[in-house]
Amino acid sequence: MSFTLIVDSNCDLSQAMLKQYDIGVIPTQYFIKGAQFQEFRNTDEISDFYQSNKKLSAKNYSADSSSVNTIKNIILEKIEQNPENDILIQTVMRTRSQTYENTNLAIAEILAIDKYRKMHIKLMNTGTAYAGQALFACHSIALRNNGINMTETRRRVEAMVDHMQSFVLPPNIKYAREQVVSKGVTADGGVSWLTAQVGSALSVVPIVLLRQNASTALS
Repeated sequence: MSFTLIVDSNCDLSQAMLKQYDIGVIPTQYFIKGAQFQEFRNTDEISDFYQSNKKLSAKNYSADSSSVNTIKNIILEKIEQNPENDILIQTVMRTRSQTYENTNLAIAEILAIDKYRKMHIKLMNTGTAYAGQALFACHSIALRNNGINMTETRRRVEAMVDHMQSFVLPPNIKYAREQVVSKGVTADGGVSWLTAQVGSALSVVPIVLLRQNASTALS
């Protein structure tokens, strides 16, 4: 049996690839100046959003994961499109957002419905984000295209979690600290207040390592 893959918008895949392989997307919600923006990996929309707000500090806006109900509807839509398929959902690191927890609750609500009680819906925490998260998705699709079922695909992909490392180069060091602190990443993501002040004065930008549910600024 084949399976449908769903990722969240932290997964760095192009819109073309999402469409080609029919990958569902759980959006991240951004709130700024009273307005709301949902990111579905639409390149033009993302570019316009960042260009219009690039001068703002991370403190001037907030980001949140999709609600349980929103995620539930996204999963149900994919089920209705391909009712015979299993569902595999891969999320950004659990320490970065509520997406994993909200998705877990959404799955429980779906499986409590008689119509979907026998559905096979599995959830995976990738422990990383961005390009690293995209590699999990790409490998999953490659396995699916080679006839590997969802259970075996999940087993093989989860074996990669402890070995995956993603690197991020933020616009500046203050932005890096504001981002990791505002998103609830463990401690301050390795970017202390003093480091942020000194680094900003010297125009030094850290490389941030995302690995095993942790965010660390490399020296």
